[in-house]
Amino acid sequence: MSVCEYCGEKAGWFQSNHPECVTKASSGRKVVEKRVFEGTLAGRSYDELSAEIQKVLTDSRVSFKYVRDALLQGANDAASQIAVKSPLSKSEFDRLYCIIFGLDGSLNAYLSDEYTAPMVQR
Repeated sequence: MSVCEYCGEKAGWFQSNHPECVTKASSGRKVVEKRVFEGTLAGRSYDELSAEIQKVLTDSRVSFKYVRDALLQGANDAASQIAVKSPLSKSEFDRLYCIIFGLDGSLNAYLSDEYTAPMVQR
């Protein structure tokens, strides 16, 4: 018998997940993407967003790895909207950078001068 990739319990023959687990993960993705997007537009800090996202993930019992891309997409969409409206101040850039960097700690591997210079320009 296979084990569900979402909850870790038995999923049955020839199944890699439970349909309700897939639905829960999909719903969690939408919720966190919307919260990050709206929170970023509203001027909230990474710490505020992180606490709220952690609560959603805990309440819905969804693993971070299933919502990571949605978190980054929400932050990216919000940062794009903010940047289009007017040039960013240094403090606003720092806030957006902290949100995106904080949501994905694995960016450490890419933080070279070659990577950060184009990001700062954008």
